[in-house]
Formats: sequence, structure tokens, C-alpha cells
Amino acid sequence: MLRHLPDSQQIIQRLRCAGPDSPRITANHFDMEFEYVRHLYRTLRQVGFLVKYKQNEAKRRGQNAPDQEFHNQTVYKTTERAEELAQTVRD
Repeated sequence: MLRHLPDSQQIIQRLRCAGPDSPRITANHFDMEFEYVRHLYRTLRQVGFLVKYKQNEAKRRGQNAPDQEFHNQTVYKTTERAEELAQTVRD
């Protein structure tokens, strides 16, 4: 599946390591076009590899930095399916 989406494996790996992130911040990190990254995020969400991350979860956990960093941005995190896929790719 991921071989049909260039750069998607890189995005999943970043989200696994860095935690929840927005398409805009990911695009800046990898120096990619925002619309391209947003399309990848949307596609990864449709196939079940990403879900929207509720910023309330960060507040409950006492993580204030993401709220400031992601002001008015939709933030995503990997799903268990993406975690399993990443494990099989790595092995």
C-alpha cells in the first residue's frame, strides 16, 4: 500500500517518533509542498493509518506545548494499524 504513496512511510515514521503533528509542520520539516503533504495525510487517514488527535487529550496529559504549537491546526497521530505496518516493514 505505502509503495503507491511516495513519502508516506517517511511521514508515518516521523509521527511515530515525534508524536502528533499537523500537515503544515510536517511539510516544513521535510521541505515539501503543503498541499502534497496534506493530500498524503488525507489519504493515510482514509486507509486507516492516521486519526485526528484531539487536543483535549494533550491538555489532560498536561502537555501544553502542542496546544501552543498547533494553534488552530488539525493534528494527526498514527493508528495501531500504522504501528503494526511499521513493525513489519522494519523486520
